[in-house]
Amino acid sequence: MSLAELAPSTVEILAQAAYIELVLFQELSDLVTDAPRIDGKHAIGQVAGEALERHESYLARLAEEGGERETELRRIGPAVDDLIEVVRGRDVEERLLSCFLVGGFLRDFNHELAAFVPGALQVKLEPLFDDAEEREALRHLLASMTEADALLAPRLAMWGRRTMGDCMLFVRERFGLQRGRGARPAAAKLVETFLAQLLANHSRRMNSLGMSA
Repeated sequence: MSLAELAPSTVEILAQAAYIELVLFQELSDLVTDAPRIDGKHAIGQVAGEALERHESYLARLAEEGGERETELRRIGPAVDDLIEVVRGRDVEERLLSCFLVGGFLRDFNHELAAFVPGALQVKLEPLFDDAEEREALRHLLASMTEADALLAPRLAMWGRRTMGDCMLFVRERFGLQRGRGARPAAAKLVETFLAQLLANHSRRMNSLGMSA
């Protein structure tokens, strides 16, 4: 057994990536209104715009692969919406941290899944995974918030750790490992190894904010 046998199809991978970017765009756009400072609003707005551009690019690749936009987004939507509902956060700070951490985790997931699509498509997708500037913009904004409020960092660190349990469940389910049901040991081991890299990246994002994962 290989991880490729468990992975979603190419069309499903593209639809998932497109839907996640759409959700990030929507959440970041909402946060523009709630951000307390003009420079924060500007930074968040720029990051939102990049997410929308990625969404459109994934949709273009989806169409090239024969996927029907409405059908595929409707199919993946409920699973992503269920995840976002529990990891969104309760206030501006938690919501912004979720965009940084959960958004980063899900983008990493899509990047790793790209290994299972045809080689020519991988080449087209690779530029979409370079989000260093947006990631730094959100990191800088969050760092400025925690520097201004000594009580904020511990609360956000706890929130960041809480989000990962649900993110891991989402990944397992996308590989066919349903919660509450026994999984074949070989399949479970493959997915856990896959998750280890995603969690390592999550830890680096937490560390970049001076928070322990």
